[in-house]
Amino acid sequence: MLPNLLALAEAGALVAHAAPIDVGMVLPVIPMTLPPTASGRVPRPGEVGAEGRPHGEHPDTDSETAGCSDRSSLSLGDEALVPERNMIRPAPNRFTHELLVDEPYRLDRSEDTGEPDGVLLAGTPVVLLVEDADSCRVVDGRGLYVEVRRESLRKLPDS
Repeated sequence: MLPNLLALAEAGALVAHAAPIDVGMVLPVIPMTLPPTASGRVPRPGEVGAEGRPHGEHPDTDSETAGCSDRSSLSLGDEALVPERNMIRPAPNRFTHELLVDEPYRLDRSEDTGEPDGVLLAGTPVVLLVEDADSCRVVDGRGLYVEVRRESLRKLPDS
């Protein structure tokens, strides 16, 4: 039987959801499949996942661990979140400039770690939103809004 949400709300038994994701956005990490030789390590005979596995031999499929790696869980810290003020929604689909060189950027956080939070790659199309003498604020196709050096931008011909 489903709970009576109205009665629970009126009784004050429901609380608002609050989590770190509510104050920012997590950028996904897209896994990339590499060939077995990419690590330089030669698979040992009989290893599960080795290309030379005999036909019909399958990895263990315990229902509780199926599809899981042997690594323990990983929790990302707040530094993995992109602050709301660094995101623009909806993200643009038309651009005014592109980056001439790889450009490191820092997110607008209260603490400055000194290290860049990421790099926009050369050739990345962006929209110029704020222009200053030495720097500019741009947004890329993901909606990431950051400051870059003015000299790293080139105006696109159709803008």
